[in-house]
Amino acid sequence: MRRLGRVWLLCVLACGGNEAESPPEDPPATEEAPPETAEETHTETSEPVDEAPAEPAVELVDLLHAVPVTVAAGTAYRDAIGQVERLYDGDLTTAWNSKTGQDGDVLYFVFESAQPLHEVRMTSGYTKTDGDRDLFDGNRRISTVEIWADGRKVHEHTLDTNVRELQTLALPEPVTAARVEVRLTGFVAGANGDWRELCVSEIALMGAAEASPTPRQPTAFLGEPVPADVQAFFREVIARERREDPELQAPDGGPLTTGMGTFQRNHSVRLPRSAPGTCYFAVGEVRHFPGRDEGPASDYYPPEVTWTVGEESDGNVQMRGPLFLVGPSCTEESGGPMSLEIDAQGVRGAYWYAVFSMPDPALGDDNPYLDDTLGNDSDEDLGDDLEPEEPASAYNLTLTDTALGTGVESRALVGERTTFSKASDERVYCFTRIENPDRVATSLYFGWERADRPADPDDSSAWGRANDVPANRHHGTFVYRGTGQRPGEYACVIRDEDGVVLARLPYTLTE
Repeated sequence: MRRLGRVWLLCVLACGGNEAESPPEDPPATEEAPPETAEETHTETSEPVDEAPAEPAVELVDLLHAVPVTVAAGTAYRDAIGQVERLYDGDLTTAWNSKTGQDGDVLYFVFESAQPLHEVRMTSGYTKTDGDRDLFDGNRRISTVEIWADGRKVHEHTLDTNVRELQTLALPEPVTAARVEVRLTGFVAGANGDWRELCVSEIALMGAAEASPTPRQPTAFLGEPVPADVQAFFREVIARERREDPELQAPDGGPLTTGMGTFQRNHSVRLPRSAPGTCYFAVGEVRHFPGRDEGPASDYYPPEVTWTVGEESDGNVQMRGPLFLVGPSCTEESGGPMSLEIDAQGVRGAYWYAVFSMPDPALGDDNPYLDDTLGNDSDEDLGDDLEPEEPASAYNLTLTDTALGTGVESRALVGERTTFSKASDERVYCFTRIENPDRVATSLYFGWERADRPADPDDSSAWGRANDVPANRHHGTFVYRGTGQRPGEYACVIRDEDGVVLARLPYTLTE
């Protein structure tokens, strides 16, 4: 039996060897060629190609502490700007809280120059635990957010409302933007039904920027900062005002410069030097942030704003609530510096502004928005509008038909009264007609004063806005202010160019 097995094995080996030595037959056309062996593949392969080196990992830094940036929130609990500062203080036991009952809000990040953004890191709520109180569980928590960059939506993300730590919202691809908005679009209610604010303990914007040697601190702002499209916003304001004044003119083209910041007490913003012989128009917003025990910001008297272009200064700029517009202000042939000065009256606040150039320098000082003069009365004898041959005293002028009201129509005061309501009256108008028999060009100052805080008679900067009175026999003029102040007793005070009070018109402002 063993002998037969050996014979069979030798026969098999002999057959295999013969097949390897003879050339293989061509396979039928329908058969696939046999695969090459690993040894044949190796011998036929050319020299190996070097693989591309792996890209180095991008090192991300928190842009809020690496580059100049303004951080803003649409609202804040009790209008306290300190709430905004808690967004980036590095402390998970503090939090920004929105206005009570807010069902959506926006966190804004405005950089001085466009920055590369890769991801956002944020908490979904207020992560603090205070003894037996769990503020994370009790407060509302953010469930969905949208990330916008320079006016374009780039990402939408769902947050885990059960996670207390920072959550990473990675963008599909990095974006470079100067303005980022994190829109809080969804939330879940907390266990405490009385806590109806949106809360975020901390947020960071991570990007591939060069870290600052010393961590920077952002500028905090409350409310929408410089609009993403300043020109569109400006046009909307002008369109709204034109409905009241069809002759209102506005500059063309985009703004020359924009900016924003915070202030306390007096604050000066230096702007680019003006070009010789050019007119400028400024639009902006000023907000006040009260202290902890001082009530809502809307109760505060609007700050005094002075707009200087070259050698010309326009003090006590007319305010529309927090909004102001001023100009055109034109420079002489030599040009000069431009600046905004804000007297915050000791209350902390913030501002933004945009400066436009006027395409038509011929407008000069004829500004239908802020020029408070109505021009000459309709009964003016135009033939008498000649300059006098010799200068005469301006003190012969007298004020007639001086009164307060709710508006001016067809060169006449309407809604005459001495009591105004914050709820139903938008503005208080101070109107007067002037008899100027000697036809001397002069100026009158119109100021707004609280009864318990009269202006210093020796400080001309406190007298209010200077209105030019032309060398005409009859003249009508008016000024107005918003009703955003706290209720109380006020007065419109009219002074001559030497500060002598010509008229004091008291009025009461109620809720």
